[in-house]
Amino acid sequence: TEGDQYQSRAITPTSTINLLRIESEALIAHSSANNTMTLALFQDTTANAIAAISAINSGAGGIIAFHFPWIILSLTTSSTTFKTRVGGSTGATTTFNGASGVGLYNGVAGSSMRVMEIFT
Repeated sequence: TEGDQYQSRAITPTSTINLLRIESEALIAHSSANNTMTLALFQDTTANAIAAISAINSGAGGIIAFHFPWIILSLTTSSTTFKTRVGGSTGATTTFNGASGVGLYNGVAGSSMRVMEIFT
């Protein structure tokens, strides 16, 4: 249950033996300095993350640009949803696509998530 959920993408794979490539791009800031920020990837309603990455912000409001690709076997032909959650190691304000609760670049900062099926 790492932090708050910010991204979600669903896909219905065509084969159980195909690979799924999940890519998350996220601009994150935290209001406390020297804070470890973690981006965790979840699938469906499973409680535990399937992968995670972390970085330390340089100062209060310092931006972290996460680029997080992950590849897994689809194992299903039913719809499945991937989600990212982000949180800090200390309690304070986390801002997605901005800092200190304000959007970056006049509100046009680009975070994204995509899921692609790779035919094997």
